[in-house]
Amino acid sequence: MARRPRTRVCPGVRYSVPPMPPPAAVPSSPPGAASPDPVPPIVSVALSSPVPLSRPAPAVCILGIDNGAGISRDREILAEAFGETGWTVVFFDPREKNTPPPPVDLTIHLESPAPHLLGLAPKDVLVPNPEWWAAMWTPLLARPSLHVWAKTEDAARIFRGLGAQVEPIGFRSRDHHDPSVHRERTFLHIGGASAGKSTALLISCWREEWPPLTVVSLRNDCHPRSNVTVLRHVTEKELRQLQNGHLFHLYPSRYEGFGHAQWEGLSCGAVVFTTQGAPFDECKAFLPLLPATEIPPQVGDPRLVTESIVSAEAISGAVSRAQSLSDREVGQISDRSRAAWQDQAALFRRRFRTSVHGKTRGRILSIHSPFERCGIREYGRQLDESLRTQGAEVLAFTHDQVDAIMDALGTGTDLLVHYENALIRPQFFKVLQKAKGIGSKIIFCCHWFGRSVLKDYRSIVDRFVVHRPYEGLSTENVVEIPLACPVYTPSDRAALRRKYGLPEGKVIVSTIGFLVRWKRIPEILDAILAQRVDDLFLQVLTPLSFQGDQTGEAQKVRRMISHHDPTSVRTFYSTDFRPEEEMLDRLCASDLGFIYHAQDTGSVSAATKQFVSVRTPLIVTNSTHARDLQRGIERVEGYEMEDVVEAIVALVKSKEKRESLQVDMEAEYKRLNMHEVARRYLDLFREL
Repeated sequence: MARRPRTRVCPGVRYSVPPMPPPAAVPSSPPGAASPDPVPPIVSVALSSPVPLSRPAPAVCILGIDNGAGISRDREILAEAFGETGWTVVFFDPREKNTPPPPVDLTIHLESPAPHLLGLAPKDVLVPNPEWWAAMWTPLLARPSLHVWAKTEDAARIFRGLGAQVEPIGFRSRDHHDPSVHRERTFLHIGGASAGKSTALLISCWREEWPPLTVVSLRNDCHPRSNVTVLRHVTEKELRQLQNGHLFHLYPSRYEGFGHAQWEGLSCGAVVFTTQGAPFDECKAFLPLLPATEIPPQVGDPRLVTESIVSAEAISGAVSRAQSLSDREVGQISDRSRAAWQDQAALFRRRFRTSVHGKTRGRILSIHSPFERCGIREYGRQLDESLRTQGAEVLAFTHDQVDAIMDALGTGTDLLVHYENALIRPQFFKVLQKAKGIGSKIIFCCHWFGRSVLKDYRSIVDRFVVHRPYEGLSTENVVEIPLACPVYTPSDRAALRRKYGLPEGKVIVSTIGFLVRWKRIPEILDAILAQRVDDLFLQVLTPLSFQGDQTGEAQKVRRMISHHDPTSVRTFYSTDFRPEEEMLDRLCASDLGFIYHAQDTGSVSAATKQFVSVRTPLIVTNSTHARDLQRGIERVEGYEMEDVVEAIVALVKSKEKRESLQVDMEAEYKRLNMHEVARRYLDLFREL
């Protein structure tokens, strides 16, 4: 049966998967490789078909065999990176000789160049692993259309020395972090099928008195011992469980072009020991294995790479050091590991965006509300970060930092102003005047909009961005970009419930938002609990308003809850949870959400987008704050509390309907996630 290349569907990705004949036979699961993830549905779009974008999506062909190991990881990471910027992604096996790949704008050659496929696209990019480089390929680097993307600084140094056009974009591994997994002070080694990871040496020198060692390998020279477990095949889920469950990771590798297993260990917050020297000395989070003996490479060009053999004494030293670490020291190293992975991932995203799309015309001054606890400010902060990951240089200010903004203004500097009624200080107008005078482009992101905004700022603002249509305000200066939801990767809901002490045997219904009178949260909570649905648990997540509890709503909620069974309802205020990470985790642990507005709010609510980000089905009233949501919601016409309560109870009792809405919410997330919306802002700046 003919095989088709597989891709992971990522937020914003539009994939094209052309029919292919069977490639040359390769093992579907090479030695030591984790079994691939269950394949999600593929969005198949023929290259000749129209793509529903404002402009034609560029296409990239990624050449590389799906070997179930490093090259497969490289394919996956690059496909996600291209997908986040709106590219169409095609996979092609370079060993295929009979059928050429489809026409594309860019061809990526993984690990080694495919000479017969060079020049089929306007630009070729090589992403090499230096330890596998053969001298016969070096003359190809002289081609003007061939560029090298270096995953490490060592690779950049090597290929610059060969005369290549090198861009050091860095790289990243997958994020395997799962804080719900209990960690033991035991050791893990992912060896795969590679001889270069010194797996057999590690097993042979492991002592019985040391803590247990778990090895993942299919090599014939790797056998279990009394305190060494050797696993031959593991699923992706099992691999992540192992990486999070073992506190210490050991990798006496000879050399790595990048080192996915090592970086995945850092992503889990593990204590990772690996060979001293390139490329791992580029990251201070790795703990070096000393000493090591340098040898010529077993496969590649000996003039390019020096490999190292780690001694049994070095492994013994690493085990002794691991055992001597206190819990406090382990926690510090774990935090450093996780932070190093996050920094590396952010660096790769920025460099990748710059390499693919080029830089924006200059810096973007992103100007926010001065109120610390304002939802608009948090929204702007997340948008800034997504803009940075796509290659933009963003400097953040608040409206009252007039002098600092004036100093930062310069030729080629653009302004992104997050505006809501009465937030902009009167003296801020001179900032806009100076920006206009030096040719800056000004975009107002209007979280509140009206005719007065056009009247006051039309002469000075280039584009007003609104989150929903406004009747009578359709002008060429007004652009509709939906309010985005945070970028969030859902975790296992059962694990999150255990982590936060939420009941596992009930349907968790959550609501979120400020306690203000027109939301009538105390009354609707009381009305829901009065239904006495045994398998229902209410979770209320709310920041207190800017003025504290002046309206008395928080006191009302506390009094109401005191009359009900504490196993059926709990309220968490902003002092009880971190505003983003824990709040999203708690919403993700929910089965259903609701937002009750007793009136038409006239705006678009960021609270609704929190539920979209975690893909939790949502019940909303028919107010304008939710009119930009298309799927994944149960809309209640009007504002009658009884109708909302009835809809909540009906969905609590219908698991099938909740699951159907959750599938729809997945599609809504792809449309509204922050990376996708940030790309539209950058497109708007480029158009200006």
